[in-house]
Amino acid sequence: MDDDQNLCALLSSYLVSFNFSVNSVNNIFNALAHTREDCPDLVISDIMMQGFNSYDLIKFLKLNILYLDIPVILLTVKGMTNDRTIGYNLGCHAYLTKPFDPKELIAIINNIFNQLYLL
Repeated sequence: MDDDQNLCALLSSYLVSFNFSVNSVNNIFNALAHTREDCPDLVISDIMMQGFNSYDLIKFLKLNILYLDIPVILLTVKGMTNDRTIGYNLGCHAYLTKPFDPKELIAIINNIFNQLYLL
């Protein structure tokens, strides 16, 4: 989820090329609505969104037992230690700062899924 439509399109295409199924939304409300319709295996989100931010999204997901285990990767320009600490304390699984190498994102996704399936 990102409000930058170009980044969403590029990232979606890249993830699809690695055989991931991708649904893109551009705000927290659409993300929550989509989650209720079709619970995702993973959420990748920019922190800075209009209205609620991705920290809020993590809090909302943690309120429902059906969604509290959805892994969240934060992808953002907010790279200060305090920003990362907030994300990790809320329960994000990974934190990537923009600009980023998409190969690193794939490695993070694969690592998250490998750890989930080992449990």
